[in-house]
Amino acid sequence: MTASRHCSAIVLAMAVLGTSSAHVRSQDDKGSWGSVRGRIVWREGETPPMTLEVEKDGKGVRWAFVWLAPADERVKVPVHPSLSKVAERFVHISLDGSGFRPRCLGLRVGQDVTISNLDAVARAVRWDPCGSDNPAGATLIPNGGRWNLEGLRASSRLPISLSLSVFGNRDAAAYLHAFDHPYWQVTDADGQFELKQAPAGSWQLYVWHPDVGWRGGKKGRNGEKISIRPGQTTVLDALPLNP
Repeated sequence: MTASRHCSAIVLAMAVLGTSSAHVRSQDDKGSWGSVRGRIVWREGETPPMTLEVEKDGKGVRWAFVWLAPADERVKVPVHPSLSKVAERFVHISLDGSGFRPRCLGLRVGQDVTISNLDAVARAVRWDPCGSDNPAGATLIPNGGRWNLEGLRASSRLPISLSLSVFGNRDAAAYLHAFDHPYWQVTDADGQFELKQAPAGSWQLYVWHPDVGWRGGKKGRNGEKISIRPGQTTVLDALPLNP
């Protein structure tokens, strides 16, 4: 075999091996991710608090934060390649005479929060870190004006990263939670949530609601173990929001 033919054979072999290994990696990737879906409900037979938004069938609970975290704080949650980049720089919350909308807002580290005052008068807004590493502060937002909260830090072991309130209006409050991964959601009007393209395996599922606290009370601070099956959607039973 001449030197040129020998080199061509080596290149061809490397190409075949590279294609094969890429195929194996692709198959491994498909088996490394799954989804988890569930519903947060109110305890059957008990009257919910007046401030709690419960779906008309008396079960689904809105405005609950749901997220994944590792049992070991030193472990970082893997992120699916398609979710590695933050889609939008800003997330938005508005304030009017009835309070903040939305009431609970999740975001990823790297996103900033724009607070818009839609009220007819200026409003003094303050924020409290609630034990997180985020700073406290306050500002006056003129009617029709905006204010940006920037550089929020993640707090996966705490229920929220910041709470917002309005001076002179105790009923106007909102709750922000910054995450360093995309596997979180705020439950919808029916109490539903779905975490897509999440890493397969065993994880801790955390549930917290501003009117009730941790699902499971004090034990809920450690989350509850769930298993996400690779290549499938893991459907959880209805999760009662018991403190």
